[in-house]
Amino acid sequence: WARGEDEPENNSRSPPPAPPVPPATTNPTTSIPTYESNYSTLENVVTLSQNDKNKGNAFFKAKNLQEAILEYTNGIKRIEHYKSSNNSATKVWTAMLSNRAQCHLQLKDYSATILDCTVILLNQPNHVKALWRRSQALEATNDITSAASDLRELLRIEPKNKKAKRTLKS
Repeated sequence: WARGEDEPENNSRSPPPAPPVPPATTNPTTSIPTYESNYSTLENVVTLSQNDKNKGNAFFKAKNLQEAILEYTNGIKRIEHYKSSNNSATKVWTAMLSNRAQCHLQLKDYSATILDCTVILLNQPNHVKALWRRSQALEATNDITSAASDLRELLRIEPKNKKAKRTLKS
């Protein structure tokens, strides 16, 4: 302060001004402003989603299925936009959706199981776990024809799958 000027009442100095924010670029596919490269953002999203998946897996192992579902759902929402453009993102997204379907199946929420598995199969028609889990949920809802169809498709992909063979015979 220059001589003769009044000093602030509390004798403390203000923090220095914040550095300027770099100009935002816009992701052309989403029109969302970003401050880092698309690759860096994708890498971060995949890592964060993988962490959500790991947390969900820990809750699943502890038989805390509701918490597992929440973690998988967080990760699915986080990575949803990137799943079609990146192999790592697709793998993590599919694994979380499949794991969430297993949680729903164990909780006997068959409609949620069928929905999650159907979404996977729309993207990956040969996903064996999705076919198996959906067949189990369909059987539990007495849609035996559709359950058998999923089991036959599973056996087309994995002809030696003993569980599917046994279930189809019964």
